[in-house]
Amino acid sequence: PELFKLYRSADAYVHSAVQEGVPQVLVEAQAQGVPIVATDVGSVTDVVEDQRNGLLVPPRDPAALADAVLSLLRDPEFARRLAAQGLEDARASTLEAESKRVASWIRSALARRRCVRSFRHRVARVGRRR
Repeated sequence: PELFKLYRSADAYVHSAVQEGVPQVLVEAQAQGVPIVATDVGSVTDVVEDQRNGLLVPPRDPAALADAVLSLLRDPEFARRLAAQGLEDARASTLEAESKRVASWIRSALARRRCVRSFRHRVARVGRRR
C-alpha cells in the first residue's frame, strides 16, 4: 500500500501525541523498519521501549523531541539498530505470533491441569488403601 511506501521513505517516524490510546500507527512504522521518536504518553510504552526499539520523550517538550530526531539523523547506525529491533518486535506481535503464544499457553495450562488431576487421583488411591 501507498502508506507503507511513505513509512519506508522516512528517516524516522515522529509521534508527538499528548494523549494516546492504542498506538497502532507505531506498530505499523516498526513493521516497515522505521525508527520511532514518540512522546511518553498513554499506551505508547506498550510498543516503544526507550533506547531499545525507539526513543521516548516527555510530552509537550518540543526541544526534547527535536533533540531525539537529531540524534537519529546524526547517528544512522543507532537509528538502524532501533529500527531493526522495532521490526523484530513488530514481527513478534503479529496476530499469527500472538495466536501461537496463546495456543501454547492453553496447551501448557491443560497439561498442568492433567498433572494436577492425575496427582489428585493418585493421592485418592493411596488414601483408599489405608
